[in-house]
Amino acid sequence: MLLGFTFLIGMGLASYLPTWQSSVPELVPPKELPAAMALVALTRWRRQPAPRTSPPERVLPAAAAALRYARHSPDLRAVMARSAAFVAFAGALWALLPQVARLELGLGAGGYGALFACMGAGAVAAGFGIARARAQLSSDRLLVVAALGYAVATLVLAQVHNPLIVCLGLALGGAAWTTQMAMTNTAAQRAVPEWVRGRATALYTLVFQGGLAISSALWGGVALGLGLSATLTIAAAGLALVPLAGLRWPLARVEAADRGPVKLWPEPRVAGPSPSPSGRVRVSVPYRVPHADAAAFIARMGELRQVRLRDGAVDWVLESDLADPDRFVETFHVRSWQEHLRQHERLTQADLSLEREVRELGAGGGQPPVTHLVEVD
Repeated sequence: MLLGFTFLIGMGLASYLPTWQSSVPELVPPKELPAAMALVALTRWRRQPAPRTSPPERVLPAAAAALRYARHSPDLRAVMARSAAFVAFAGALWALLPQVARLELGLGAGGYGALFACMGAGAVAAGFGIARARAQLSSDRLLVVAALGYAVATLVLAQVHNPLIVCLGLALGGAAWTTQMAMTNTAAQRAVPEWVRGRATALYTLVFQGGLAISSALWGGVALGLGLSATLTIAAAGLALVPLAGLRWPLARVEAADRGPVKLWPEPRVAGPSPSPSGRVRVSVPYRVPHADAAAFIARMGELRQVRLRDGAVDWVLESDLADPDRFVETFHVRSWQEHLRQHERLTQADLSLEREVRELGAGGGQPPVTHLVEVD
């Protein structure tokens, strides 16, 4: 029964967190987002419904769109990778703290509650100090501090048997945990545009909470073979190496990109009746690129490919004309006309900058003539 009810608590948390987290950027300006992610609670706020120009998505296609976006978004994948690297070792403390309290420190339920309260006190203190810390350090550096602080807390739990010192170490661990959560939550919000924010936050939560569940189970199994002290020491060593993940997945680019919505594409011209809602759409965009700019153009088009695919395209190709080497044609397919109309609403300021570069290289800065072809039933 205990395991069953714990499972239900996790289901409720998984339903609550993405909705709450995705709403925070609508409540505070961007510079206050890290502090808000650590402190905000919603009581009487009511979101104003946004006007729609296209039909709402159904559940399964919407979930598929979120997975597609994550697959083609290096920034979102970087946030999830940083979170996964942390929880892979952080789960040891959560999993083994009750056993340490009972077997190593000789504490009962009250003593365990006191240890947990120490960790909570550190978390609250960090929540109030994040804004000041963020003014001095980048997100990447704060994540380094958080990982190292949590490593120290885990090592103290492994090697120290004085409850007071353990309590102080857990306070540091609580502060590190809140800092890690606030920074990665904020990065997850900034890594995606508004149209996919709730779904992307759900994916991030799945990685974080799912990783924590798997990590806790694995470290519990390791402790059965190696003992509490050795297991926690190994986990602390792993946490000390977690900052190296920042070399592979830095968050600076995530924070720099502007993902506010922008109206870039004109409404497609439709002559006659509305296109079939079920037929695939082929979109073709021609470009004329001088030979000297071809290499730069192809490189930028590789970036644009990611934009097309994460915004709704199911495939994408760039072709050159054998009879006219300066002529290139970009072609991609979308599952339906409605989905292509949604593409028009999903463009961001960052996409605008990229498309302007492409147009300067391939069309003299003007709007290329776009062709839309729809499959006939």
